Amino acid sequence: MPFNPKIPLIAPTAFQRFFGRNGVYVQPAETYDPARGRQVILRTKCTPTQWPFLRNFYLKARTAFQAERGQDGYFECRAYYPYDPTTENPNTGILTDLWELDSEDLELSLWNFPPVQAEFKKITKTDNTTAINRATLMLMVNKFVAGDFTYTDQNGASQNITIQGIQSMCGSLGINYNVIAGIMNSMLNGVTSFYFFAYVVRHNIVVPFGSNIGPVYTNVAQVLTSPQMYALEKFPAPPVAPFQLPDQVWLKKSPTVRQIAADRWAISQEYRGADSFDTNIYLPAS
Repeated sequence: MPFNPKIPLIAPTAFQRFFGRNGVYVQPAETYDPARGRQVILRTKCTPTQWPFLRNFYLKARTAFQAERGQDGYFECRAYYPYDPTTENPNTGILTDLWELDSEDLELSLWNFPPVQAEFKKITKTDNTTAINRATLMLMVNKFVAGDFTYTDQNGASQNITIQGIQSMCGSLGINYNVIAGIMNSMLNGVTSFYFFAYVVRHNIVVPFGSNIGPVYTNVAQVLTSPQMYALEKFPAPPVAPFQLPDQVWLKKSPTVRQIAADRWAISQEYRGADSFDTNIYLPAS
C-alpha cells in the first residue's frame, strides 16, 4: 500500500495523561455529508504550556484542526477526523463510496465499425490462405479509395484492383460485400473514421489517512460480464442503484490513487464497456 502510517487511537484517559490534569477533553461531535462522508469533531481545552504538544500531535497525524486562545488564557481546539479516534480504528473505514455510469466519445477507424467487425467475426478459419485473403481485402479497399488500382500479391506479381475483385474476395471469405461497399463509399466521400460512444463505469472511494484499504488489482486488464460486475466488483444492484448495467462486457483498467487532503486518499477504478473485446488480447475475468 502507498499509505499505511498508523494513527494511534486517542482514548479519553490518554488525553488526560498526555495533557495533564488541567487538560479538558469533551465528547466528540459528529456530522455527515453524503458527498464528503462522515466527520467527527474532537474538542479539547488545554493550557498554553500544553498547547505546543497538542499542536505537534495533530500536525504529525495530519489532522485538520482549529484553535484559538480564550479570554481565560486556555487554548480551545477543534480537531476534525473522518472517524472517531477515541473508539475506532482508521484502518477499516471508507468515508465515501460512489459509483458512476458515464460515456466517452472514441474516434475509430471505419474498419472498427461494428457491422464490419461483425462480418469479420464470421471468418473462423485461421489457415494461411484465409489470413492472406483477409489482409489482401483490406489492402485492396484502402488502395482503391486512395486512387491506387494495383497491388502486389504474395507471389510478387502485380494485380489490378477492381470492384469485381473486391466483391470476389468478400465471397471467398464468406462476408457480406454490401457492408464492405458501405465503408468504401464513406471513404470515397472523405470519411475515414466514426465516433463510437462507449459506456464507462467509475468507482470512487475516499479513505482516511492511515487506512489499510487500498486499490484492488485483481482482474485488471481482464474482461468482466455485467453479472461479474455485480458479483466480483460489487456494483450496486437495484434498488440501491437506480438502473441496471447495460448488457455489455467490461474491461477493468488499472486503478489510480491520489491524495486529496492531508488526511484523505481517493481511490478510483474505471471499467470500459463494449459489445466485445478481442479475446486474443484480453482474457476473461475469473
